Amino acid sequence: MSIKKTRYAQLYEDEVIDSNGQRKKYTYLHNRPFVVIVACRNGKFILVKQYRYVLAKSLIEFPSGGIEEGEIPIDAAKRELEHETGYTSDSWEELGHIVESVGTVKSEGTVYLVEDAKNTGNKNWNEEYIEKILSYTSSDLEHLISSGQIIDSTTIAAYFLAKNHLTQKI
Repeated sequence: MSIKKTRYAQLYEDEVIDSNGQRKKYTYLHNRPFVVIVACRNGKFILVKQYRYVLAKSLIEFPSGGIEEGEIPIDAAKRELEHETGYTSDSWEELGHIVESVGTVKSEGTVYLVEDAKNTGNKNWNEEYIEKILSYTSSDLEHLISSGQIIDSTTIAAYFLAKNHLTQKI
């Protein structure tokens, strides 16, 4: 049963029967689908440093965002990449799908790879709390992940999907 609905998410509380036959309430959040863009330019990955209100701190992440109603994932990915970074591309490849926090959140994302990002200079950071655009090599990214400087699970999952894909192409 839906409890609350906003433009971005819907909160549900369902009555379920657990594996022991007990009736329980199960509360979860259903977010709209999202896209994550692993964009590369000159052998480096393009990321954003973005303030996240819920955590009250800035995180290093791949560009990402929600898919608007009626929008297809690739169009959302193109919109988000340019909106957050000012980059575009003529070559897009779908890498796969990921989910977030499956115990409490229903949220499914599509990951795209761009290997030839081009800087248009068009970006709109302010409404997204984006502080800066960053670029890292693969080894730099892995160091940031292993040292706990990148903690966003979507970014980590998308990076390893991209790394696996790029390694197979070599």
